[in-house]
Amino acid sequence: SLPKVWRDGEYIGLVARGNFEIYAVWKNGQATSFKIHSKSGGTCKIKYPGISDAQIKDASGEVIHFNVESADLIGFKTEKGEQYFVIL
Repeated sequence: SLPKVWRDGEYIGLVARGNFEIYAVWKNGQATSFKIHSKSGGTCKIKYPGISDAQIKDASGEVIHFNVESADLIGFKTEKGEQYFVIL
């Protein structure tokens, strides 16, 4: 949830549960992309409205397949030290 005055923006360095470092970009109050650095490996879960329609790629551009738990919740396996790009 973002304050209405922050229509566009980004953040870097937020560390989420599971030791995933997140970089996020949003425009008009909606996320447009996330970069996720997996610091420990394991399953990354993302909860965001409509995230099941996203595309995820690894650092080499390969598409990463993910499990859809609901329209707003997905999960995918990660490797320690790798980066993943989520495009909404």
